[in-house]
Amino acid sequence: MNSATVEDRFDLAEVGTELDADQVQRQSAYKTVEAFGGITKRRLWLKDGQKPYTDGHEVCVPLGDPAAYKLLGHQLAHILFQTNPHARKLFIEEYVKRIAELVEKNGKPLAGNQQAAFAQMLEEIINAIECHRVESLWGLLYSGSYKFGRTLAREEAEELLPSAHETFAQFLSVLEAGCDPPSGRFDRFRPYIVEAFRKSERRGPSATLIVSKWLITHMVSEILREARNEPPPPDAQLPDLLADPPAFPEPKQDQPPGNNDAQKPPDTSDLDKSDAEGESVGGADQAPEEDQEGKEPGESDGPGKKSEHAPKDGEAKGQSDEVGDPDPDGTPGSGKWTPPKTDASQQERADALKKLIDQLGRDPSKQKPGRFNDVKDPPAPEKGAAQAAAQMASEALKTDVGNQKALQGSLDASRNAMDEQVERARNAFRQQMTHDDWLRRDSHAKVVFRDVKPRDVLGMHVYPLSAEDQLTIQKLRGLFNRVMGKRRLQLEETGTEIDVPALIERRVTGANIPVFRHEVRGQGFKPLILIDRSGSMGGDKQIQSERACRIIARALRYPFVDLHIWGFQSLANGQVDIVRFDPKVEVFDTDKSRIAGVTPFHLAIRVAHRFLERGTEMKHLFAVTDGFPVYSRKDGQSFSTKQLIMLVREEVHAAKVRGIATTGAIIGSSAMLYNDQPGSAYFDLGPRELKFMFGAQRFWKQIHPQTFGNDLVRLVSASFIDYLKSG
Repeated sequence: MNSATVEDRFDLAEVGTELDADQVQRQSAYKTVEAFGGITKRRLWLKDGQKPYTDGHEVCVPLGDPAAYKLLGHQLAHILFQTNPHARKLFIEEYVKRIAELVEKNGKPLAGNQQAAFAQMLEEIINAIECHRVESLWGLLYSGSYKFGRTLAREEAEELLPSAHETFAQFLSVLEAGCDPPSGRFDRFRPYIVEAFRKSERRGPSATLIVSKWLITHMVSEILREARNEPPPPDAQLPDLLADPPAFPEPKQDQPPGNNDAQKPPDTSDLDKSDAEGESVGGADQAPEEDQEGKEPGESDGPGKKSEHAPKDGEAKGQSDEVGDPDPDGTPGSGKWTPPKTDASQQERADALKKLIDQLGRDPSKQKPGRFNDVKDPPAPEKGAAQAAAQMASEALKTDVGNQKALQGSLDASRNAMDEQVERARNAFRQQMTHDDWLRRDSHAKVVFRDVKPRDVLGMHVYPLSAEDQLTIQKLRGLFNRVMGKRRLQLEETGTEIDVPALIERRVTGANIPVFRHEVRGQGFKPLILIDRSGSMGGDKQIQSERACRIIARALRYPFVDLHIWGFQSLANGQVDIVRFDPKVEVFDTDKSRIAGVTPFHLAIRVAHRFLERGTEMKHLFAVTDGFPVYSRKDGQSFSTKQLIMLVREEVHAAKVRGIATTGAIIGSSAMLYNDQPGSAYFDLGPRELKFMFGAQRFWKQIHPQTFGNDLVRLVSASFIDYLKSG
């Protein structure tokens, strides 16, 4: 019988077996999100939408976009490298509040629209620096994806070049993409922006807040320098963002507690602080003391006085520990540049800040979502997240961005943490990919894995077990308790108690077998339930197969049982699709595991046995199917039923040689069951064929819906229990 006849008889012709490019991309996206959920130890949901964004749990990307996979990677980078929207929000609120208080003490207060514009400008800066930070770290994991993302960013930025100076957000986008904008009103800020991007690379999330504060500080200084007709800083050295990302470095040792100057709150306001890198604006831990007001320039810590932390003559300034030697010219972005110093009074700096806001700020009510506006606030902070966010924002506000040593110490500490995170992600991917690739080896087909986790079935209806099913579970657990609770005998070469039958066999046969008895506990049990999800399993068969899986899974809930549940089908020629269900999942009909395709039974058994052969536990494969194998090779050539039955038999026999028994629960419907009657529609695959595939009667059974529970108990009693006893 050929597969075409099979499809006609089982009404499978309408089931598509070819996946288009969009479906492949979707499957790849879901699998990637699953992998990152395991790495980050958090629940992630993938959602199809028009604009990409993430709130740390929900990941939204336009799955139909050709660049969807890259857009997804950027959102996952935000999650993996710990972008913290709570800390961003707290930092902006407190920073704006403190700046408004300090400006009010040293000049005219900021108007309401100026405060809103400053908050909007600060948010745009933070978002741009944060996106650049996570991209630089992503390049350490996926250099190809990083280059592709840089190419997309550059293409988008090139369209903005003519209008780069219309808004500050567009200017940030152009520079972050590595493009060279034409001359315009923001030219004097360009060196500082490029240097800010460089400072954030491969750092932790706290570095984004610290560097944003550093950037605001020196942009205010540049406003003052421009008003004094001082020359602009040298041209910025734009990084080659399309080049290979830097090699992964050796992790550095963290700064010892108490030695980091960044943890010490400054004793004066940032408005009246002067140091080696210019005046510092905002971010003070407290308002100026009353006795500091009205001091003349040069007194105490007033304007014009160098900070006690300023580098001495001959001391390196602005030196970075970036991989590679810094360029000798000391241009911004090279790793050796130090912004010029600017001495000014509190009043001058307050006026310069207001001028900066008027020049760069915009009306928040008219803002449009920018390229970097892709991190949303989650509905509510996780346990402990609010406290961590408050601590991050507080430490960033306390950091003296004008003190080069303190600044570099804070950035280095955050970089070490991210290097460790990159290494953990690499190891996790390496372990997962190595294991899956090992399972695919010698499978004679393309093996596609999909994983269903508890989060994938949230809100879905869980079918309650009937009283009959509950009774079946109790019977099965009673059987397992009697078998697995007993001690087993193990014969060894030495001991004190002789096993009489073994001694007689040794003397009669002359074989050198051990004869001393030792009682041992079982070494654990590793069963795998394999559920047929092909198109022929729809309707009543699907209900019964999922019912059997729930009963067996609940009956096997023991600490020593390592249970696995797989679904199998073939959605394309030459392919076996395997869905790995979390053992806690009792809903099997999900977006990742719909009934469809044909039945590559022999391939599913082959991969399952390869999975089970690892470890020292006792293993058993329990297959729930309608018993009818159907499969075609990649070239479309079909296998006959007779060929497939032979292949199943070979795989079952190969498993037995490795000590893995296979039990088949053959699911039928109330109207049709397999039998040997010539007039039956299932005459071609009855008890004779099932015995040929699975072996002795105790290893398979046709389960009737009307006697479902008793049939299942008999099957498990004859196969599982017998197998466990013999073990």
